[in-house]
Amino acid sequence: MSLLSPWVCYTSRTLLTLFAINLLIMSYSVGCRAQVSGTVFYDFDANGIQTSVSPTEAGVTAIGVRIFVNGNAHPLITQTDKAGYYAFTAQQVPSGSAVRVEFFNLPETFSVSSSGPHNGTEVQFVQAPATNVNLGIFNDDEFCNVDINAQIITACYSMGDPLKNGSAGDDPALVLFDYNAEGEGGTPSGSPMEKLANASEIGSTWIASYQRSSNTLIIGAITRRHVGLGPLGTGGFYSVDLNNRVVSNFIDVKTIGIDTGPDPHIDPVTGLNVLPADKLAKSRDSLAFHTAAKVGIGGSQLSVYQDTLFLINLYDRKLYSFSVQKPLKAPANMAEAQTKSFQIPHPGCSNNEFVPWALKYYRGKLYVGVVCTAETSQKKSDLKAAIYEFDQKTTTFNNIFEFGLDYPRGAIDATPGCDATNGWQPWTNVFPKQCNYPAGSPDPVAAFAIYPQAILSDIEFDDDGSLIIAFMDRLGLQTGQDQPGIAVDDTLNYYGFMSGDIVRAQYNADSTYTLENNGKSGNLQGCGINTNSGPGGGEFFCEDYWLNGANEVGHREITNGAMLKIAGIPEVLVSAMDPIHGLYLSTGFVAYDTKTGTRNRSFSVYSLNPGSLGKSGGVGDLARICDPAPLEIGNTVWLDVNKDGIQTPNEALLDNIVITLHDMQNGGTEVARDTTANGGHYYFNDTNVAGRLKRNHTYEIRIDLNQEIPTSVLGTIPANGRLQAQTVKLIDTLTISPLQVTGDTQNFLRDSDAEFNTDSTQAIVKVITGDNSQNNFTFDIGLTINDMMEKKIDLEITKRVIGNCIHEVGDEVIFEIVVRNVATTSTAIADSVMIADTLVNNLTFINFTTNKGTYDPSTHIWGPFSIQPGESDTLTITAKINKIDGFQGGFVSNQAEVIKAIGVDLDSEPNNYDKTEDDYAIAYLSVPIPICTSRQDTLIINAPGGFTSYQWFKDGVEIIGATAQTLSVHEPGNYTVEVDSGQCPTNNCCPIVVREYCECPARPCIPVILKKIKASLPLTK
Repeated sequence: MSLLSPWVCYTSRTLLTLFAINLLIMSYSVGCRAQVSGTVFYDFDANGIQTSVSPTEAGVTAIGVRIFVNGNAHPLITQTDKAGYYAFTAQQVPSGSAVRVEFFNLPETFSVSSSGPHNGTEVQFVQAPATNVNLGIFNDDEFCNVDINAQIITACYSMGDPLKNGSAGDDPALVLFDYNAEGEGGTPSGSPMEKLANASEIGSTWIASYQRSSNTLIIGAITRRHVGLGPLGTGGFYSVDLNNRVVSNFIDVKTIGIDTGPDPHIDPVTGLNVLPADKLAKSRDSLAFHTAAKVGIGGSQLSVYQDTLFLINLYDRKLYSFSVQKPLKAPANMAEAQTKSFQIPHPGCSNNEFVPWALKYYRGKLYVGVVCTAETSQKKSDLKAAIYEFDQKTTTFNNIFEFGLDYPRGAIDATPGCDATNGWQPWTNVFPKQCNYPAGSPDPVAAFAIYPQAILSDIEFDDDGSLIIAFMDRLGLQTGQDQPGIAVDDTLNYYGFMSGDIVRAQYNADSTYTLENNGKSGNLQGCGINTNSGPGGGEFFCEDYWLNGANEVGHREITNGAMLKIAGIPEVLVSAMDPIHGLYLSTGFVAYDTKTGTRNRSFSVYSLNPGSLGKSGGVGDLARICDPAPLEIGNTVWLDVNKDGIQTPNEALLDNIVITLHDMQNGGTEVARDTTANGGHYYFNDTNVAGRLKRNHTYEIRIDLNQEIPTSVLGTIPANGRLQAQTVKLIDTLTISPLQVTGDTQNFLRDSDAEFNTDSTQAIVKVITGDNSQNNFTFDIGLTINDMMEKKIDLEITKRVIGNCIHEVGDEVIFEIVVRNVATTSTAIADSVMIADTLVNNLTFINFTTNKGTYDPSTHIWGPFSIQPGESDTLTITAKINKIDGFQGGFVSNQAEVIKAIGVDLDSEPNNYDKTEDDYAIAYLSVPIPICTSRQDTLIINAPGGFTSYQWFKDGVEIIGATAQTLSVHEPGNYTVEVDSGQCPTNNCCPIVVREYCECPARPCIPVILKKIKASLPLTK
């Protein structure tokens, strides 16, 4: 670039700073505009494309990015901002630079997504300027393509004992339907459902976890009044093999040391189950009323590796884990189970009364939901909810968010008398009074029971990390449909209402959370402002109501505490009573928009179903069934010119190389092949490997060195008579690079992983694949030139300005460039030599002369031509100094570098911008810089950075004490600098000429930095 030395006339002392009087790092005139930038984003659907909706794929903050520019071994490092964006400036990366970009510090459990239009791998090679150097990341836990085979599973309930061979055991207890289901399930107008298990097989369950590798569900029991347990009791887990729809008893966790308490349906005196076999028969089931949410299992979750199950034991309020292996297999004894327990804390609940339930795995941590029940104090002010983060490595709990539950809520039922008990109530063991008729005139047909008691039953994370929190109403577990109360003298039959809630807590920049307030959460505005329902008098998710046939609101707070959100999809599914307007005594789900809080669609699992639970929570939690995340391996094949086993930015990537994949657990059978393309890339994945790419499996990646490849692939490899044909054998030209020369965690991204087979005819890479989503793009293969094929050339360049190096604007100048092949062997002919010789903006090309090749001023390329050992060739360029960008003085440079040659240079590498090598040279000329001493102007001159010592000279005389990188100049003269060992950093050091000149220019020159310094002299005009 031209070195600007503008000045401005001021009435006070003026400080002028020269930009880039930089003797070593002159670059092309567009250098100031060059950059490398991109985005790291969550690629939830693993298609390599960042999308803003369905799925919403946000950027990922704090991902490390380092770049290596040209041959520099020292990287520049930054990290992504909160939007996932990163950038390196023009000053860091000159235009035309070859750059290797590496990404590191990915979040735990995340891997690089499949290669696609918007993203590459952990290592990418670009030429500056380059934008959209992106990286998508994903993991198996959050991968789900809702448009391809995404399904939902939930439990449903029939009253009675399902194990007595009556109607109570015949109804479905586990059903499956499409994620996008809507309408009345199982009817011609609604989405279809599939029954996976009867009540007689699994009884009353709450939550299912899905082990993707085995395509198997594991479902945990729940204790609730009027609905009997399955054959394994309160500690029961059941499995469903979705490949063949087989239901099996998995394990009773009591057998591995987890006491979940007694079956509350068993009479402690008689030892008999008090529930009837007929789902329409009545039962008081009194003990189950008192033990609701205090016996059995709450939430459960598979670990990230899906070989361990975590569960909440309601009976002792602890978190437990035990091994379930992969594929799913129940532990046969305590030793196999490896059972562990962890005491769950509480947020200072009065009388130590708290209940945990929700359990959520999210990005390496488990999250536990807890409520303070205030059962003894009966003070609403004692009602609280808290979410704890559990670190499995340290086995510690951290309270990340807590809030009170004394906010207002909407009327659960619009019936007079039932519209008063709306807010969360302290837990109770007293059966609530009917609310729909005044005392003394009961309705024996339909007595409504309403008394909401909060259970923090589910946790989901929005795409920005915010919490979405679901509450179940304990009364739903304590009541049923058309069932008697617990007192023997109570003659009424009750319809219980499960009235839950759903709230949002915004994730803040300081990693804290803020509860929604009057319908607003962070920058999002929900739909329920000023409704006198929800924290702060409004609610974000406002359409949690049911409209009756007259289009009037009959129920509010209809959610039931089960919840599901798929990453990237801007909606959350929540269980609800009467989810479809106008459809009575039904249970199902509502999908709410997570950006606006409005309702997207509704789906009912049943309505008006005799023997069901009606409005008292007729479905369980939600589990998603999605195809496993894809798996891919591969990377690049490159030409390791310097044979160091490290892939540098300017080394060529080799296309048209055939690579095969071999199954080493099946005799080495070839199962796939690919041909390198688009910069040496190759990939093996679920689509191009026979029978898909197996997980946790041993393979070999192979290159047959006897394969014929087009000679064009080898580009810069010397002819030596062998490459005159259209094709050549790899083995005749190339060999493999040194194997894994570093072995450290950083350089494995860029070293070569291939070794020879026993007869040296194949390059092989030994591979063990990971699990779903654990893509591995570090299997690089370096090929280098055979010693017999390699010829050693030695090109060097010198440059000079012919004549005086000090000129004025408007002068014509002549640059001479000489390239020599100083190799001594007669065969070291440098073929196809090409040199980049660039004129900066302040030089206007006029003409050139050369004895070989030609010079194209539009591309700045001289060549191609050949140079015999000991010979040289010369190019002269005539150009005129111009005033572009207001140029008035300073350095003007012309630089040249060998960018291509057939042959291996002994001491330099083409096109790597290494200014210390002999195939790179710069010539400077100097245009005098004006300074006005009577105005006490100061000119700041900057030498290049990176040296250990500096010494400035004026008119050839050393300036005492001028040993800094910068020099303040106050008077005319010829200024030079020596660095390090006393050597001027160019072949022809032209001085910086400063001359006296005080006339003001017509306009200020830019770019400049001006700083007025208070003068000791009087100001003048």
